[in-house]
Amino acid sequence: MGQKSIVLIKQEKVAACMLLALQFFKGFKQGEEIYLGTLKKDLERPNTLEVPRDNSGVLIEFREVMPQELPKQHPPRREIDHLIELEPGAKPPVVGPHHMASLELEELRRQLKELLDVGFIQPSKTPFLDVH
Repeated sequence: MGQKSIVLIKQEKVAACMLLALQFFKGFKQGEEIYLGTLKKDLERPNTLEVPRDNSGVLIEFREVMPQELPKQHPPRREIDHLIELEPGAKPPVVGPHHMASLELEELRRQLKELLDVGFIQPSKTPFLDVH
């Protein structure tokens, strides 16, 4: 009797997993069950953000303060500026870098570049970031 095959026609959410060639060959040599799949980006549909239904009411209610696109200039100066003062001798928490999928990292870089370009953020000069 032949082996049973299951074909997924449509799957809404898929957890991405990258397999290195060495891992593949190791599993193959050990006789493990191996599946191969490919993902193709749908170029017909633009990249859009789908807002969950439970959040859409909030966005509609506060649409006057939540524009579709951020303005390209800083808001006007206010009477009070906020400054975060560090305690003398404060040490940053020791935390390893956060790992991201390549698409997440690409999106983060795009957003950071956009914010740098319009001047909303600037490169940090804090000694906390000095890794040397």
